Amino acid sequence: MLMPRTMDAWLLGTILAVCSLAKPVSAASAIERVVVNGVPLRLHSSTEIGEPEVVAEALAQRWAQSGPAPLTVRLRDGRIIIGRQRHAIHETVSLQRGRHPGSTRLDYAIRDLREPIDSWSGLPFVPPADWQSVSLVRHGRSRAAPLTGLFRSQRSVELTVRQLSEALVRAGWSAPPRVGAERGVITSVRGSRRLEAAIAASESGSRIVIQVGGLET
Repeated sequence: MLMPRTMDAWLLGTILAVCSLAKPVSAASAIERVVVNGVPLRLHSSTEIGEPEVVAEALAQRWAQSGPAPLTVRLRDGRIIIGRQRHAIHETVSLQRGRHPGSTRLDYAIRDLREPIDSWSGLPFVPPADWQSVSLVRHGRSRAAPLTGLFRSQRSVELTVRQLSEALVRAGWSAPPRVGAERGVITSVRGSRRLEAAIAASESGSRIVIQVGGLET
């Protein structure tokens, strides 16, 4: 279940890591097909021995052998982003320190530019007009796949909880239990679908993470 204390992990997460937050990686992971803000991507992760700078340099050299030198960007949080494009394939990898000393975690995102953008959001309610949508991730290509949404609001947690509760009821979802809502945690059902949300205070208002699963009946 989502809890407010998980918010920072979601906010620091990027498209490159959206399918693997909090999951330990001991070897190459299976490829997950997702749709992020309408963009179809293939995501997978791996770990390699060596510090991020060393692994990043080796990867950049390896990629340069089969095409133009890739673009490398170093972020303030210590991650290193390397990107390249070969014909219709755009590939990006995020490198950061692994769970074990002397290891590096690599999160890959692969975009085939021949695949069309999907404008269908899949969000099963209309969010408040003053919310800012950060990302909508469908964990699979099917429109029935689980959905994760990340939003920002300039309102307080209390008002944001009220906004979300009212929006869900208008869309035919069950009224969230008051006990959970008082802690910034919302659960609601509609048919066989289940929605969970965590709302936490931020410097400018509130941060909202919403997860939806189950099939529409």
